[in-house]
Amino acid sequence: MKDDLVVDEKTVEFLVDSRDPRISKENPRSRSFVNLSTLFSYEFKEDNPVISELYFNNQMISVQTPSHADSDEFYLGDYLKNWDGQEIEYYFVLRDIVNNSDESRHNKVAIDTTPPVLNSFDYLIDGRRVDFIFNVTETNFDEIDYIDFNDSRPRERRLCSRLKDEICEVKKSFRSGEHHLTITVLDKAGNSVLEEISFLV
Repeated sequence: MKDDLVVDEKTVEFLVDSRDPRISKENPRSRSFVNLSTLFSYEFKEDNPVISELYFNNQMISVQTPSHADSDEFYLGDYLKNWDGQEIEYYFVLRDIVNNSDESRHNKVAIDTTPPVLNSFDYLIDGRRVDFIFNVTETNFDEIDYIDFNDSRPRERRLCSRLKDEICEVKKSFRSGEHHLTITVLDKAGNSVLEEISFLV
């Protein structure tokens, strides 16, 4: 404005973002076990998300652009082998277009990327009863399950839920006839080893 005359005029557009991002519903849950296929994820409320960061023990290990409008996830794959057998504290940081940020809760998880070791497995048939004997090395043992594919309705059934001196011995009754079993030895992180057997009772 000069001498009551407009000498120049410009239109300026700019973005105002006064709300900080809000992070919620982190996964995996605190005190859980993590394996190679585990997704680290969270949900958020933010109109202009720009940078998503994942930290292990206060060290940033991954940064990316949020892949969805209300959530993000990190697949780390074989990188988790570097932390096998360790308990780590993880958290997320989300930054918006004007660098407002939110930091999630800090969650502790145990990383286990090694499958159980089935040292030996045997079974003895006595009539319709089968005696299963497993020798398993696994610090975070969870259970041993089986599916009998000769059942009229094959479904997962539990054989063992604990080891005693690395041994699980259990007896199960089966109907007369042929049976084909897939047996799964699982740890608490979801790692597994499979064994298949067929027998006639």
